[in-house]
Amino acid sequence: MDVIKSEVYSWAAETSQEHVAIEICKAWFLSGERSECIKLYPMDDGCGQADWQAINNNRQKLFRWFDGQSARAVARTRLLRNAILTALPTERRARVSGDKTTYLLIILTKEVSRIITAALMQERDMSQQIKSLRKVLDSLESSISGVDKTRARASTKRAETRQLP
Repeated sequence: MDVIKSEVYSWAAETSQEHVAIEICKAWFLSGERSECIKLYPMDDGCGQADWQAINNNRQKLFRWFDGQSARAVARTRLLRNAILTALPTERRARVSGDKTTYLLIILTKEVSRIITAALMQERDMSQQIKSLRKVLDSLESSISGVDKTRARASTKRAETRQLP
């Protein structure tokens, strides 16, 4: 859970605690999960207008729970785990899940997009973007070949097991 909380704080530093709280609360309400421990407020007035007091109260509660070390705070954070993972941006969710290949593919997509934009804007020095792209491609290749080796070992073990009398 510490990895997830760290990612949430990093996300909040990039955007804002308010933005993060809104996204987590939306995911919580959409999930349909309910708990007596988690008392979050609806963030609009029913007519589509934002209820800034509710948003602020939810933000304060969420980040108090994330900071808390008490059994209640830890339990509440655990109950929110699925909503947090749903709310996290794709890149952050892949990093938290430990899926290195997916994470690297997301980074690769961003780097390719930057290079295409640079080419369209006729930037003179694209060497830095190309170096960055090469690093991501090398990491991705290492990650995939590691997965292939693991699959090959598993396949060999299955074949050996089938041959046993």
